[in-house]
Amino acid sequence: KSAKILFQSQLYENSTSEAYYCMYNSLLALLFKIGIKSENHSASIILFDMLFENKELVKIISWAKEERIDKQYYVETQQIVKVTKESCNEMILKAEDFLVKMKLLISELSNEKINSIRDNFVKLVN
Repeated sequence: KSAKILFQSQLYENSTSEAYYCMYNSLLALLFKIGIKSENHSASIILFDMLFENKELVKIISWAKEERIDKQYYVETQQIVKVTKESCNEMILKAEDFLVKMKLLISELSNEKINSIRDNFVKLVN
């Protein structure tokens, strides 16, 4: 919602960032649901990839992370591609799609599935 409000105010850099954080926070919710706390963006994405093997969503959030970094941390004169209305709108649409798919993934997690994922996590770290 905040990404859309910022978009309507033509604050495209901020809107891009908020759209990414919508995705990232939904990923954190998924990890919390299975008992994992991650405070690192890259590590969260890697864990998601290793534990859930959902290449489509990994690709989307990885792209969004790079977009956010490019738009948030580089001043306009250094940007190769400025944030445009169209690219910002694309980010918002991808965030909405990502959020729906993450909510579905979370809702489908049974206790049995959570235990299986935790077992896989233990194998990965040992």
